[in-house]
Amino acid sequence: MSNPKRMMTMKTRTAAVTVMVALLWDLVIGDVSDVLCRWNTSCLLEGKFSIGDDVVIHWIQLPQISVHSFYHEADRLQTQDKRFKGRTLLFKENIGKGNASLLLKDVVVGDEGRYKCYVGTLMGTSESFVNLHVEAPVTRIHFHCDGRQLICSSDRIFPAPELRWSTEPALPHALINTSEVRQETQTELYNISGSLDLAGDALPGVEYVCDVSSSSSGNRVTWKKTIVNISNVETSIECASVSDQTSLVWTFNSTDIIASKRAGHKLDIAEHWKKHVKGLSEAGSLDLRALTDRQSGTYTCTLSNATRTRVHDVFLSLTATEHGKPKVAGVVIVVIVLLVVGAVAVAVAIYLLKNKNFASLSLSENKEGNEAEASNQLSSLSAQKRNEERVIEQGLLQTPAGETWIGCQSVSAMSLKNKQAFTPDVRLRLDAELESNPVDFWREKWGPSS
Repeated sequence: MSNPKRMMTMKTRTAAVTVMVALLWDLVIGDVSDVLCRWNTSCLLEGKFSIGDDVVIHWIQLPQISVHSFYHEADRLQTQDKRFKGRTLLFKENIGKGNASLLLKDVVVGDEGRYKCYVGTLMGTSESFVNLHVEAPVTRIHFHCDGRQLICSSDRIFPAPELRWSTEPALPHALINTSEVRQETQTELYNISGSLDLAGDALPGVEYVCDVSSSSSGNRVTWKKTIVNISNVETSIECASVSDQTSLVWTFNSTDIIASKRAGHKLDIAEHWKKHVKGLSEAGSLDLRALTDRQSGTYTCTLSNATRTRVHDVFLSLTATEHGKPKVAGVVIVVIVLLVVGAVAVAVAIYLLKNKNFASLSLSENKEGNEAEASNQLSSLSAQKRNEERVIEQGLLQTPAGETWIGCQSVSAMSLKNKQAFTPDVRLRLDAELESNPVDFWREKWGPSS
């Protein structure tokens, strides 16, 4: 059996060793704490000590970079590293209360590391340590659809982020995607971008997801596309929902803002859309009215909260007006057809009118100018001349009117019977042609092509 007295002695010794190790840790190693500081903001590095007189404080970024010093009741910054110049502050009114905390302003990536707070008084010395971690969280993801690719990007992130694509529901085949990470030289922050090949058009009922995350933060964008055909001048377009929404924006064809609403603010509707927007539901649906074909296009709802954004593209096609009126597209087609028919009718009328006037004028001139002369000439014409006239008349009946050029004068089949209308040189050439072979002349000039 074990001796109770011996067991008690062993427990006492174990407790004493534990206390001794804790004291040595505080003396040698000191207290250690971790603090997460946001990039470009102020951050507090806590330091405490036992109250005493003649306080000396040194803040050092390990291994040996002077951050801030205080002694003889004043800041002593002669040895301060230039990276911290104008960015550090001690709370002097609280130093006498044992507070040696340091305020570090405008935190940058280079501030990340381990800091030591040394405090000395007439009562003794102490050291504490702070592990400072810098973060530039993923606050916003830029997203758009470029043809058959989805583009997702985010910038000014630390530490290095990752970008992942997925779908809801999951697809059976692998997604074709790429991503690229770049680090800014001056700020040391990271920018990331990625693309997803849709391999055609977006699948109906599928949400495409882009996740951008770092070790300390993350954000998500989801996108889906819907095609809606309507036959009324009033409709309601649904918007994907998110919990604890902070902002809602409706746009038309990507750049035209229709309406927007932020948490704690009233709905803002663009002036030129007020005649078409009836309102916005609590869930974010857009109620439209007085629609025409001009309002056919892509309506985009972007709904966000602190860590998620949902984008819904709705292609709206207006196919008809209300109360059974003709379809907009049909009306446009009918109007175009009527205009074309009207134009053709006018052209035909003008053409017929011109031909009628021309024929009337020709007949009138022939009748008035040649009636007496023709009567005298017919009685004296030879048998050969009468045969020529008969051939020409037969040709006019068998062949459509045509036109050719002899010299610089136009000669038509309709005017051959009135040779007096031509100049003398042309008449001579016509007579020569007709005397040699009137039938061949006719066929050569106006006969049907073989």
